[in-house]
Amino acid sequence: MDSIPEEGGRHRRENSEEPRVRRRVLKLTVAEDEALAARAAELGVSVPRFVLEAAMASRTETPVLRKKALAELFLIRRILANHANNTNQLAKWANAQRAFPEEAGRIYRDYSGIVAQLNSALRKLQDS
Repeated sequence: MDSIPEEGGRHRRENSEEPRVRRRVLKLTVAEDEALAARAAELGVSVPRFVLEAAMASRTETPVLRKKALAELFLIRRILANHANNTNQLAKWANAQRAFPEEAGRIYRDYSGIVAQLNSALRKLQDS
């Protein structure tokens, strides 16, 4: 895909060997349209070119993707808090009984899975 033109460069996209036969309609408020036109003008490109390049950028972050990633992080935080509480209860029991509980291995595996889920969510945020 073409990049933003340098000063005095082409404002439209280059012609394509394959015909562009598909069309999308985008309904905007007057304020949205003016803001979009201003952003395109700042970069010296047409509005259709700006919209297409912004949408096709590999590092595009949308509010929907960000909200999903944040929701996942909040869920992970809650799960980690529950695990911390369970671990503290097991530690208290182990100290009182002077024995290592069988559940400790399962808790460690669960915790490792949660950390992997957290790392995945953080990568999603970082990549967006």
